[in-house]
Amino acid sequence: MIFIEIQNLQELEKEHKWKQVISLLQNNWCQDKNNIDIMLRLATECWYILSNWDILDLESSYLEFDSIQSILIETYHYFLNTHSKDDKCLSIFGYMMSLFPNYFYDGHDKTGKMFFEYEDQGKDMLKLAYRNEPENMFYKALYLGATSKSSKLIESTKKELRYILPNLFPNNTEVEKYFREVLSK
Repeated sequence: MIFIEIQNLQELEKEHKWKQVISLLQNNWCQDKNNIDIMLRLATECWYILSNWDILDLESSYLEFDSIQSILIETYHYFLNTHSKDDKCLSIFGYMMSLFPNYFYDGHDKTGKMFFEYEDQGKDMLKLAYRNEPENMFYKALYLGATSKSSKLIESTKKELRYILPNLFPNNTEVEKYFREVLSK
């Protein structure tokens, strides 16, 4: 299982109570700051909300983009300072960062330099997780998806991964549905 199960999370998501989702995860993390599974769950939820900002029903949630981004950046810095060698975190943060690097830094990037630096950093994290555990199909699929030009190699890896996806993502939270869908295409 990639993501820890958090009681009431799925129900809050179904009701589009995104602010309560973030509050629930933040409270859980504050109560157990060293629990990287809770931190990773908070980070992925923030990333999911940011990356689907225009799609999700956020009108009544009173969320601010900058606030959610700030929480994501906080979890990222916490990961770097305390768990930067954890392969699961490397792969998840690397994946999120390789897709949307601009969510991981504050400020304006007029030249685009930071965007590409963070994107490369995300790809490097994916590479490191895969090199540390080359037999891990999840890490391999994320790494190849972000870096490989060989669609045959990516498809072959995803084909192998399909059999274990239900075990990796057994719940129906939005983030788990997202990863099941992306990794099964």
